[in-house]
Amino acid sequence: MRALTDILQLRQGAEHAAQDLPALSMQARRAAQAVLHGFHAQRKPGMGEEFWQFREYRPGDRPQDIDWRQSAKTRDVYIRQKEWHTTQSCFFWCAGGAGMDWASARRLMKKGDAARILALALAILMQANEERVGLLGTGETGRSGQMLDKIGQGFLDYAKDGRALPPSMHLHLPRHSSLVLAGDFLSPLIDIQDVFTNLSTRTDNVLILQVLDPAEIDLPYAGRVAFFGAGTGEKEIVEDAASVRMAYNTRIEAHIGEIQALCSKLGWSYVLHQTDRPLEASLLDVRGLFEPEKGSGPR
Repeated sequence: MRALTDILQLRQGAEHAAQDLPALSMQARRAAQAVLHGFHAQRKPGMGEEFWQFREYRPGDRPQDIDWRQSAKTRDVYIRQKEWHTTQSCFFWCAGGAGMDWASARRLMKKGDAARILALALAILMQANEERVGLLGTGETGRSGQMLDKIGQGFLDYAKDGRALPPSMHLHLPRHSSLVLAGDFLSPLIDIQDVFTNLSTRTDNVLILQVLDPAEIDLPYAGRVAFFGAGTGEKEIVEDAASVRMAYNTRIEAHIGEIQALCSKLGWSYVLHQTDRPLEASLLDVRGLFEPEKGSGPR
């Protein structure tokens, strides 16, 4: 009887995924198409010949990339980062769990939905830019529509596994590969630092896409409000929400600022997407993933 129940649950899950995947793909393609024709790339660190920016020297950097003139101006040692002209492999990951399956208003998209659509739309744009894309942890990349379906299905699987942060240990990442990590990143900062630091030993090319509901930033509530912990159901009642707004705003701004600072220190890219903002606007913010040759348009 248990085996029959397991089979029925598996079938229901497959049918649910079969319904969700086309919807996810359609929304991602729509968002990607909205920016594809007018897409003008910005710069991204890589191994090209055009200078882009300086960043602090880290263990493992090539000594020949040190800019001694810039370093002489401060006490730090700086690397000259170059534009990225070569075709790369990019792996994608999206956070799951109850925290992502939430929106503060019906008119707003749930954080998880926004993260999945944005990440898959980026994979579509990268494929159009002749990049190879894949799902983090698989080691497999490609440029086919089938690969996009695998990424989309992986995102739906991630939504169920409840993982708030990406795996950082025992990952095989090809040389010069890049990562796109999407989630709310509201985990304790020390956990985020550990994961980011471990991943930084495998690649320098990472985009952190932090997706937050506007209520998580502004705390727009007033009066007596009951707050429930995502996934835990833990309940906390605040008698006057407005009285804690300033302290909350300071705390969330500090948390976001710490993530931005960590990304800057690691030489990573960072974009904050609020779910009351158009998806296309955030896609344009992360167009630095694509670096064409000068004057040639997207490669």
